[in-house]
Amino acid sequence: GKRIAAQLTNVKFSNADAQGALQLDWKTSDPATSPGHARFPGVLDLQGSLTRAQAARVYRYLPLVLPASVRDYVHEAVLGGSASAVTFVVKGDLHKLPFTNDKQGKFHITANLQNTTFAFVPRKLQAGGEKPWPALTQLSAELVFDRQSLQIKGATGKFAGPGGLPVARADAQIADLTHNATVQVDAQTKGPLKDMLGFVAGSPLDAITGQALTRATPTGAADLKLPLELPL
Repeated sequence: GKRIAAQLTNVKFSNADAQGALQLDWKTSDPATSPGHARFPGVLDLQGSLTRAQAARVYRYLPLVLPASVRDYVHEAVLGGSASAVTFVVKGDLHKLPFTNDKQGKFHITANLQNTTFAFVPRKLQAGGEKPWPALTQLSAELVFDRQSLQIKGATGKFAGPGGLPVARADAQIADLTHNATVQVDAQTKGPLKDMLGFVAGSPLDAITGQALTRATPTGAADLKLPLELPL
């Protein structure tokens, strides 16, 4: 009839991108109470985990209800590396995915990233002729999608480029993936001041500072704090 339901348990899957297991319950919505006033796309309760995943392929599995600009950002920003201890949960009426609050449902993905490259400002977001922002390389971090937000938390690694400036901690987030998405990055590092100025000279900070530090010959140690906020 008009009510359809499906249950899948102990589902195991594998491809070139990932390997894992899941279980799910799905049923058609009640048009009288559904936010979409229709039977489809239905109500889903999906839980799963991955034992193996390619970090650079995460973008392929993001819901198509997310704006293309967000999926493109993840594609261009998360490069190389692997992910482990991946868990994912989708629960609620799919008409409202990715959900805005507890009442609507749950959309949650967590993953531990290893040896990943994170180009937090992809070239696509920069003006022509601008120096690239050095990517974070050899990155270890926690990646979290929670409803409408994306976070990279507690990242450590180093900046690409000469000297390989180490990163003591970096965090990035897109608070709202669905409306006027903006990426916020906060990176901190300590090291020789000459390496800090090498980072400045090789990034857009060189133009921002009017190349005032290009000829400096510093000594000693320094802290670098780099907050950025960029619209997608």
